[in-house]
Amino acid sequence: MDTRIHDLREAMKEHGIDAALFVSTETRINKNVFYLSGFTGEDGYLLVTQDSVQLFVDGRYPEQAHEEAKKGIDVALVEYPISDFLVKMIQDGCIQSLGLEESILSHSFYKIMSEKLPKTVFKSSDGMCEAMRIIKSQDEIEFIRNSCKVACESFTETLGVVKEGVSERDICAELEYQMKRRGAKKPSFDIIIASGFRAAMAHGVASDKKLKAGEFVVFDWGCFVNNYASDFTRTLIVGEPTPKHIEIYDTVRRAQEAAMGKFKPGTKACDADKVARDIISNAGYEKNFNHSLGHGVGLDIHEKPGASMKTEDEFKAGMICTNEPGIYIEGWGGVRIEDTVLISNEGGVPLANLSKDLIMV
Repeated sequence: MDTRIHDLREAMKEHGIDAALFVSTETRINKNVFYLSGFTGEDGYLLVTQDSVQLFVDGRYPEQAHEEAKKGIDVALVEYPISDFLVKMIQDGCIQSLGLEESILSHSFYKIMSEKLPKTVFKSSDGMCEAMRIIKSQDEIEFIRNSCKVACESFTETLGVVKEGVSERDICAELEYQMKRRGAKKPSFDIIIASGFRAAMAHGVASDKKLKAGEFVVFDWGCFVNNYASDFTRTLIVGEPTPKHIEIYDTVRRAQEAAMGKFKPGTKACDADKVARDIISNAGYEKNFNHSLGHGVGLDIHEKPGASMKTEDEFKAGMICTNEPGIYIEGWGGVRIEDTVLISNEGGVPLANLSKDLIMV
């Protein structure tokens, strides 16, 4: 049986769970269903016990489920309401305790299940899969590396249209097109193209604003390739930079490169954050770095490990985390530099070789 299912079953034993149910719907896609089963459809119900793994799908997905499901997983076509089918399966299997992901399931689904299974003990399985997903396999690392390659090649190609007078939205459309033509399924989040005063918005998605000379332009982008995400940020300048532009950019770059030295096994994530934050604070911009240093990347664009002032967890080999310090000055602009980084025994390894030099367009 797949090692992921084996590891999940061990975790279920530790938590006293007879069966664990993982639910993915069109409105709340659950990457744990794919992680455990290989099924990429938007609607799927995965029931894992110590003896079996069953994937239940509706009439849209039986062929896809049979094609994608890993060996040892039984695929079944079910009719609505699926809750009745699941209840029968749980009753027939004499399941006394059922693990549910409370943070993912809707309240209405939980209410239906609990009312129809009054003798079943419901336990939280939140975090079980996430704890397994935090250390990437070699295959996963290569998938993410390829996603990074697609993202960075697309960015480089897009630079050809970046110039004064072009709108953020048009640049965004070009970048998305370049990623998709290289095999990306979609951007891994709403692409951020923020110029001038909008560059002070950490999450300033592209607008109709046109680029002007003397402005920073923050690009924050990534894509899903083979179901795995990537995440990068680079900051450009339209025209010639002023001394202030150079000073702020160099400060962020020094902070990012210094923090990279802490992306190694045994280092607390908060210590990496502190290294970057201290450099920015000592330069006089303590109040202008208003987010954490980074976050994990994998099947989801934001997952464990986090890297913030409060993250006491230690980095371990095989983790993948972003390194993205920034300085944001309201009404003026901002700078962020970000890489997707593999934690290895040799230290932090950016998963793409993308220059950090200030690009002038």
